[in-house]
Amino acid sequence: VDLSLLAGPLGLLCLVGKQRVSLSAEILIVVGFVCAVAIYAVLVSLAYGAIDLQVVLRHFRALVSTCALSVIFYNVGRLGILSVDRFTRSVHAVLLIGAVFVLVGILSPSIKQLMADLYGFDKRMVPLRSAGLTAGYDTAGYLCAAGAFLAASLILMGRGSRYFLTFTVFLAATVFTSRTSMVLMAGVFGIVLLMFYFSGKRGLRILSLMLGAVGIGGFVIIVAPLILATFPEIASLFNIEVSDAVSFTENYASTDLSSWRETMWVIPSNDWQLIFGSGYDPSHSDLGYVKLLYMIGLVGLLPTMGIYVLIFFALILMRRQINSGLLEAKALWWLALGFVAGMFIINFKNLYFLTRGFHELSIILFAFLSGAVSRFSLQKSNHNTHGHEAALFDRGDAVHLESY
Repeated sequence: VDLSLLAGPLGLLCLVGKQRVSLSAEILIVVGFVCAVAIYAVLVSLAYGAIDLQVVLRHFRALVSTCALSVIFYNVGRLGILSVDRFTRSVHAVLLIGAVFVLVGILSPSIKQLMADLYGFDKRMVPLRSAGLTAGYDTAGYLCAAGAFLAASLILMGRGSRYFLTFTVFLAATVFTSRTSMVLMAGVFGIVLLMFYFSGKRGLRILSLMLGAVGIGGFVIIVAPLILATFPEIASLFNIEVSDAVSFTENYASTDLSSWRETMWVIPSNDWQLIFGSGYDPSHSDLGYVKLLYMIGLVGLLPTMGIYVLIFFALILMRRQINSGLLEAKALWWLALGFVAGMFIINFKNLYFLTRGFHELSIILFAFLSGAVSRFSLQKSNHNTHGHEAALFDRGDAVHLESY
């Protein structure tokens, strides 16, 4: 789903408010980096005389959506058009809808086929996997993992037991997306268990132990066979029979580690193309870093990564304001921090830097939090100023009465 489509309706809200819009310095820097990468992608294509429209248009789309979404969501947060709590619940609801449709696709093959046609899914259809409302299994799985992390954060903040139900839905949906999504979810699951156990709340500590037992059982029954079939080296190292695992995964996936290494990890052999790029999207590899090396080389890859490094550290710098009073934004902040950090990991599997949906969600979360923190800081500054003026006024009255 192209999240940049939200720009129009929310932009109208900003205009209706008749308020002066603005942008923070850190957002302007991010926009500048995106602009530089987009211009470089065009220059590389022109240098080779054969423009790959897919490469050029993906960077142009990223630039337009970054500018539009930054302006809109920063000011939505800064002007208080949407409260932090309502915005968090909206993000949770959108991610939950995607997870539900993953499960619906498993239960109804006809609906799965309909969604595949609607969202441009062009991969092999298998019975035990569903892409939901996205164009890829991994994409759906990563969004489910993000939803699970947000739901767990809301549970930790005491927002209600209903989020435990949605957390379970996210977990179940991830199982039917992809193997790499399961690995990512396993990491999220482990982090959540540690957060629950060390929360200082007895109920959450007991819940973490129960979830841990269920997680171990699910790993042995579902995840372990897939890992053995995917990584035959592990099975041979421990002398494990993999025939049952291979049989189990016939309806799930057909690629093992050896074929993945042989076909995917092929980078440009020409040093010039490796450094400056070739201007086209390679068809032999799905790996994000490899694709970017072909498109824009190391010269373009490093600033592309720099976009998300800047966002990550800008989010880190928000921690003091959030902990000092903007506690309702903590779950959203955790999600944004984890989502941006995870981008560096999932790009080993597919291209997600500046990719539709993932880039837009990163910008939306970052821009809204920046605006909300700016609003909180301004309110806190005004409160301190008024408090100081009131103190001076009271002291003046006291001196006046004493003189009288």
